[in-house]
Amino acid sequence: MATQSRSATQSSTNVRDAIGGIISDVRDHGKEAVEAVADVRDNMQTAIDRSLKDRPYTTLALSVGFGFLLGALWAR
Repeated sequence: MATQSRSATQSSTNVRDAIGGIISDVRDHGKEAVEAVADVRDNMQTAIDRSLKDRPYTTLALSVGFGFLLGALWAR
């Protein structure tokens, strides 16, 4: 009986450790994803600023077109 109890306790500990490892991995991947999104956001902001300076009317036309497309998709 004591052996079964120890085995169950050990098994429970192994499961807890495995779940803790999985949660840690997911947390790490989440942090990496947030950092990647921040990099993309910064790059996109720089590109938009440059586009506004170099080609303001083209940027405006693209923005209006993109807004129209999103509005049409949202309405469905």
